[in-house]
This record gives sequence, structure tokens and C-alpha cells, in this order.
Amino acid sequence: MALNTRWMLHTATLAATITAAHAQLPKLDTVTAINSPACVLYKGGPVDLLAKLTELVSGLPVGGEPVDFTVGGSAAGSASTDASGFASQPFATDGLMAGDYALKAEFLGDVNYNSSSVTGVLGISYTFVGFQPPLRAPGSPVAINNGRVLPVKIQLVDADLNPVTTASPKVWIHNWAPGNGLGERLAAPTSVSAADTGNAMRYSPVDQHYVYNWDTRSLPSGSYAVVVEPGDSEACSDGPYFATVTVGKKGK
Repeated sequence: MALNTRWMLHTATLAATITAAHAQLPKLDTVTAINSPACVLYKGGPVDLLAKLTELVSGLPVGGEPVDFTVGGSAAGSASTDASGFASQPFATDGLMAGDYALKAEFLGDVNYNSSSVTGVLGISYTFVGFQPPLRAPGSPVAINNGRVLPVKIQLVDADLNPVTTASPKVWIHNWAPGNGLGERLAAPTSVSAADTGNAMRYSPVDQHYVYNWDTRSLPSGSYAVVVEPGDSEACSDGPYFATVTVGKKGK
């Protein structure tokens, strides 16, 4: 047998042996991790979706591997892990409405590693500027006579401090007692204004705030909290947002 032929057979046999030995090595389990919730202000521009890929047993980072991201069930791009195991993928959030979106990072695995994935939340929230007069901060209750219509006014802005005009905030009434904090939810308020629907606040473009004309006539004397839910991310909210009132009936 010629020398070249023997060398080629030897090389092929050696390669097959190495391949077979490699195939017998068990794959390593992996862990994909993200920081959740990932919080972004409404119209806050792009955000970096960040994941880390490590070996399950050793905890060592896994570099040079692709991690796929999805937001709200839609593909959000793919990025390779660096030497520290981190994958960073820019994602534009300006087209998203405020709220919570399912966030997922997934490594599909390869010949060396088993797949792994993780889910979390990407939250888009407004900036709650605060209650407008006549309501004040929670520690300074407003005293009202039963039967009075009390306007509840708030301001919401986006990441650039521009007024948010498309939100859907709602108003709720809770028990409240000095020293005990916010109590249980009692009910949705009612309004005497034909412009109000249910307990939904409406936007006033002239004043650039949301308003709800609260009819207090059905409330017994006592202390209450007016709680506003802006209708944005629950996971990233700085709330609850509330102001306090004391209701007194004449002669009681």
C-alpha cells in the first residue's frame, strides 16, 4: 500500500475516533438569566435587553453563543454572548403602549450545551407628576362636606416630560386611617358629570391633565383615600398613587 494511501487512511481513522469520542461527551446544562422586570418610561427610546448565559453546575460564563429575545411574543432580535456570558440586544420601545409585556431570552443549545430559557417582564410606565388642587399629598387630607363634588385631577408625562394624552387612568375609593396607611378598596366612585364614564378619568387638553368629578354624597362620614391607577405597567409602578380626604355630614 502506498505511503500516501496509508497516511490518508490513518488520518481518516483518527478523525473518526476523535469525532466518536466527542459525540460521547455529555452536553453541559446551561442557565439563561435576565433582570426582571426591565422598566422603561413611555416613549423612552431604545433599551438594551440583557441576558446572561452560564453553565448550570460550574456557574462559568458561556461565550460566543446566540441568545434570542422576544417581547410580547414577537421576535426582538438575537445577540451573541461575550466572554462574560452577557448578550445585549438593543430594542426600540417607542412603538409600545404603556403596560407589561412578556420578555423572553432563549438559548437553543448546540453540540456542547443544552438549551435554556427564561421569562420576565418588560414594563412601560408613565411618570406620575401628582395630584392637582384641591387634592394634596397623602399626609394632608382635604376636608369636605358630604354632598360636595370633588374634582380629582392628575398629570401624567412621558420620558421627555411631554403630557400623555392617550392614557386610561381610573379612580377607586379605599379606606384610610391616619397611622394605618392605605386600607381595603371599597368601590369605584360615582360622578354627577355627564362627561364622566364609570370611574374612568378624562383628559382635558386645555389644562393638560386628567380629571374626574367625584360625587361624595353616598359616602358616610369618615376618612378615605382616592387611589388612581394610571393604566400603565403594574410591574414597574411607583404607586399606589393616592390622596386622602375626610368626609363629614352636617350635624354628625
